[in-house]
Amino acid sequence: MQTKKANWFMLLVTVLPFAYQLIFSMVPLQLPLWLRLMMGELLILVSILIYCAMTRKESFWKRIPHEKLGIRVMLLIVLYTLLTSPLMAVCNLLSQFLVRNTAVQVMDVAGGLPFAVLFFAIAILPPIVEELGFRGIMLQNYRESGVWSGILLSALLFGLMHMNLNQMLYAFVLGILMALLVEATNSIFSSMLMHFLINGSNVLMMYSSFQAAEGSTQELYDASLAELGISHEMFLVVAVLMFLIFAVAGIALAVPVYKKIASLSGREGYIRALFKGNVQPSQKDRRMTIPLILAIVCSVAYIVFDTLVQMGIIRL
Repeated sequence: MQTKKANWFMLLVTVLPFAYQLIFSMVPLQLPLWLRLMMGELLILVSILIYCAMTRKESFWKRIPHEKLGIRVMLLIVLYTLLTSPLMAVCNLLSQFLVRNTAVQVMDVAGGLPFAVLFFAIAILPPIVEELGFRGIMLQNYRESGVWSGILLSALLFGLMHMNLNQMLYAFVLGILMALLVEATNSIFSSMLMHFLINGSNVLMMYSSFQAAEGSTQELYDASLAELGISHEMFLVVAVLMFLIFAVAGIALAVPVYKKIASLSGREGYIRALFKGNVQPSQKDRRMTIPLILAIVCSVAYIVFDTLVQMGIIRL
């Protein structure tokens, strides 16, 4: 029953942005830029509140693991994030053979906002709201029918939620890495911390680039490539190969760090059993219900359409 409600939550996360776009395309009302920047997260928050109303007989917070994190564990999560970041960079770069960097587009539109507003909208709000939704509601419900399949499904849906190929690929990888952290620490705070570190570092770098570009990060990027005399595709090939080396080394080093996180959290035995396939599902529940199927179909269709538009195959 809880799985079905989690599926309805995903359908809400998928449909509400379309409803928002439809309503404001018909209503002559211009929202301030800072509110539009946060609207996606606010809609996820609305979906969480609706889910809570659907499960009002049960405590929302009790179903979400929220053990306190020690200082040593938090420092190791910082290291784990640094070591796994090159893998996400590879995914980000691979998608850019087909589509543009979404973070650059967002910064070129919203970079003129005060830094505090940008930091709150990108580095603070998403780690709280998205983690409660995806490592909270979705992972905790899906894992009951199988931990590994729950990790993969919640990560896939986390990627699809971003509604573009660029963010979908690295969000899927990030979703797996953060779900594994939750399993190792029995705490949603671990994935919130990792999410904050990723988004916070990105907004710092992108904002600095925006300030240096004096208005357009994309123009600065194009000018830099022209000065170097290389194409966008050649730059991506070189960057992917370079980051791939760091990604392999990073993952190799992240494994013992992850084991130490689990050990300090008192979860070493559980994680060992998880990776050996000895953790049995606590219940049998059918995950693929109509709401989830609709959410996946709508998300995939939109991502494919957006990709074809960006590639110039479909012209609007």
